[in-house]
Amino acid sequence: MNRRLLAAGVLTLVLMTTGCMGQKSDGRPGAGSGAPNQIEEAQTAVEVQTLSKTMIRESFYSMGTVEAGRTYTMNALVSANVKTVYVDLGDAVKAGDLLFELETDDFNTSKTSQLSSVKAQMDSARIQKDSAEKKYDDVLVLFNEGVSSKNELYQAKDALDAAVISYNNARTAYNTTLSSLSSSGDNYLVTSPIDGVVTARSVEEGQFASTQNGITISEYNPVKIAITVPGARISEAYVGQPVKVTFPTQETEIEATLSTLNMSGKSGGYPAEIKLENAENHFLPGMIAEVYLETERVEDAFVVKKNTVQEDDNGAFVYVVKDGHAQRIEVTTGLEDGDQIQIMGALNTGDEIIVKGQQYIKDQDAVLIK
Repeated sequence: MNRRLLAAGVLTLVLMTTGCMGQKSDGRPGAGSGAPNQIEEAQTAVEVQTLSKTMIRESFYSMGTVEAGRTYTMNALVSANVKTVYVDLGDAVKAGDLLFELETDDFNTSKTSQLSSVKAQMDSARIQKDSAEKKYDDVLVLFNEGVSSKNELYQAKDALDAAVISYNNARTAYNTTLSSLSSSGDNYLVTSPIDGVVTARSVEEGQFASTQNGITISEYNPVKIAITVPGARISEAYVGQPVKVTFPTQETEIEATLSTLNMSGKSGGYPAEIKLENAENHFLPGMIAEVYLETERVEDAFVVKKNTVQEDDNGAFVYVVKDGHAQRIEVTTGLEDGDQIQIMGALNTGDEIIVKGQQYIKDQDAVLIK
């Protein structure tokens, strides 16, 4: 009896299941309940860049080092003991500032001795001149009285002329020596010729300084970047050439020009310099600079990252989003700058070009912009 009841229950379950599959949810015959009316088109998620015209340049690379714009070493001009040093390493100075001073005791002694010597010579010459003038005047009186001869008068006149010349020479020698010694006194005061920073010092107070001892002043505004132009690119380099300079440690990028180019090559390269204004002392000697020397430029170009452009047997192409679908656009490439490249083709400002996800789609695939 139990087996008959179990068989009847299974049969009823089968009939109920068959009946449900044969009806729609509204009771009409057809497909199962809740089936969609049509299959949705699959979409690939992509990222886009809105095209706009920008500048791109082509350049070659060189690495350089920041150096002081100018450097002067102000050594002692005479040998003497150092009296006072007024600056230390790292001090900022202005043109004309006193750097160090030398003792003048020996100089003053020598100055007094030299002046005394030339003054004595001048005084002696003046006495001889005065004596010659008096003798001439006496002979002239006697000549007028008919006592002295014309020959005696001529001799007295010649002696007077010679004495005057000797005195004038002695007076000139005295004045020259006085002026020279006065200006020589300036040699004991050493000043800075430029605005700059003290970068070296080899004088100390109390030290005996010779002409090999002094203080070095370096100019920090402007500074210069010393680079080497590779021999293979020397035909593309010129004074005034636009350059882009980056400082990796500062994440700074500036525009400048090539200021000097030495065409005397050395070890396969040509020395060159770039001058930079440095009023805020952002760039210090010793800093590493990356320099890109421009060889060509396009002001209005469509520029994308290089990996945006794909290639196959038919050439280079990109994808542009049109009405929710990827449209293949054939392109040619132009200038390159790092990971950027110029593209040309049937493109317009405002086009949404696919820059991520393009590897996973083909022409006319549906896409979803993230």
